[in-house]
Formats: sequence, structure tokens, C-alpha cells
Amino acid sequence: MKRLCLFLIALLFASIGNAATALAYVKGQAAQTIYVSWSQPNQAGADALALKGCRAQAKKAGTSAKCVVGGRYTLLGFGALVCGKGDCAWVTGRASAQAAADDAYRECVAADTAECNGTDILTWTDKVGGVQPAIKPAAPARQCSPPAGRAVRSTTRCNNGACSRTFENGCTVQFQAPYCHNPFSGQWEWKPDGC
Repeated sequence: MKRLCLFLIALLFASIGNAATALAYVKGQAAQTIYVSWSQPNQAGADALALKGCRAQAKKAGTSAKCVVGGRYTLLGFGALVCGKGDCAWVTGRASAQAAADDAYRECVAADTAECNGTDILTWTDKVGGVQPAIKPAAPARQCSPPAGRAVRSTTRCNNGACSRTFENGCTVQFQAPYCHNPFSGQWEWKPDGC
């Protein structure tokens, strides 16, 4: 009886935790065979559902190659999948569906996958057993800007589009740089001063 109680308590806490997500596909044919299973109560269930869906996709694509689980995640939040001509990119645990779609698209482009799908992006929400962790609201930022009417020096530092600009008067502003297409190089780049 004591073991049964411990098992039930463990099962209860496991179900209160994060959702399980799995992605399954045929290696080398991800764009045609990928299948995502999300918001499953456990990883085994997510894996089984993803493999079953992948096998159905592979059959439709006319291949008998073996499906493999290529990604396992337990993050609450939004996920997205973007496929190009030969491969796919995905993200999980984002704060919004739009953030997930944007990040998955950027991952696809960064991997040099041809013809990344920019519309009708598959997004999902992992929420089994809990809710998205609360994000602590930031304290109101001190309004600062360069003095009007005179030139001011500043330094800008960015890490994957998350930038901070510090003015010579000590004021620092945090911002997200836009992700812009450079028509001369054909590449996508973070541009802290705009596209």
C-alpha cells in the first residue's frame, strides 16, 4: 500500500510538471516526413505519437526508411516548425506563437535551408499539467535619450538581435534589432540601426 501511495504521488507530480513534445522524421527527408506531437503528459507518449505520425507521412511520401525521434522537449510555452526544400527547423518554450514562428523561421534561414516557409507556419502550445511560468514584470525603465539638438556618441552591443545602446551620458536603452534581408549578400542579418 505504501508503494502504491508513493507511485501515485510521483505520478501526480510528474503530471503537474512540464508537457512533453517529440519530433520524428526520416533522416534526409525531414521536410516530407516530419511529425510533431505536443502537450503529451509524458515523453514516451509523445515519442510514440510522433513516430506513428511520421510513419504515416513516410508512407504518403513513398519511402520505407525508418522514422527516428529527432527532438524531445519538456518546455511549457509555444513551439513552431518551419520546413524548407530539404530540411526543417523548430523551436519550443517561447512566450508567444508569433515569437515561436519568428524564431523557427530564423533558424531555418540560418541553416541555409532553401525556400523556408514564411507563411502558414505550424505552431503549438505545450501546457499539460501546468501553465506558462510567470515572467516577472520589469521595473519601469527610466526614460532616457540623447540630449536634443546636439550630437551624442553611443556604443551598441548586440547578441542575436538583443541589443543595448549606451549613450555618453550613461543612459542605456535595451531594444530588439530587426532581422533584415541584405539584397547584396543574399543573407539575413541583425541590423541594430534598422533595415
